[in-house]
Amino acid sequence: YMYCDSAYHYSKQQKIKAFGNIKISQADTLILTGEKLTYYGGKENADIKGNVNLSDKFINLKTEQIFYDFKTDIANYPKSGIITQKNKEIKSKKGEYYSKIHKFIFTDSVLVTTKNYNINTDNMHYYSNNNIYMFFGPSYLESDNKTIYCENGWHNSKTGISQFQQNAYINSESQIITGDSIYYDENRNYGKILNNAKVTDTTEDINVYGDFVEYFENKKIIEITKKPILEIILEDD
Repeated sequence: YMYCDSAYHYSKQQKIKAFGNIKISQADTLILTGEKLTYYGGKENADIKGNVNLSDKFINLKTEQIFYDFKTDIANYPKSGIITQKNKEIKSKKGEYYSKIHKFIFTDSVLVTTKNYNINTDNMHYYSNNNIYMFFGPSYLESDNKTIYCENGWHNSKTGISQFQQNAYINSESQIITGDSIYYDENRNYGKILNNAKVTDTTEDINVYGDFVEYFENKKIIEITKKPILEIILEDD
């Protein structure tokens, strides 16, 4: 259903132009509102402009323009958008929303703001129904006491469990931890690093290498096994 204050119907062209208090309701699952609408019946898509708002049972998206394809249920917004969901906010310069599977695709200037951390990236997918972020390119997850970086990986904000690959590292107050694969559980403050791991203690000038590292953040303990090597940097040596 589409509601509006006024509309022109071009029946030969299968086109509708509508103005004022636009509201589209689809199967009681998605509501789309705006100020102006052009609907193309042959293609089954619409161009909605002006204070556009898209909402379903998981998210609310605000932007200035949305192209919505009713055949595929894909919303494309070419201008900056803000997504709100409970205790988080996601900003991006543009994005796509696959409403059937509740999936966002972001490709430019993404900022996620939550109570405990922020995420900065340019290429990210987000599933709003299960709170999973997937990273495809340089990505930073920053909290008060550490920064996690990766170029490929995922983070589940519901369980607090993450997996990071490709030049991944954890940079805390006095340590830098790198490795081929980093597993991190924020609820347990526990990390596990596999293969080509390196732990740098920046205050003591100590490096430790190995292929398996366990990181106990609360206890401030790091345990290195599988080919461990300790390197102590001394002056003039």
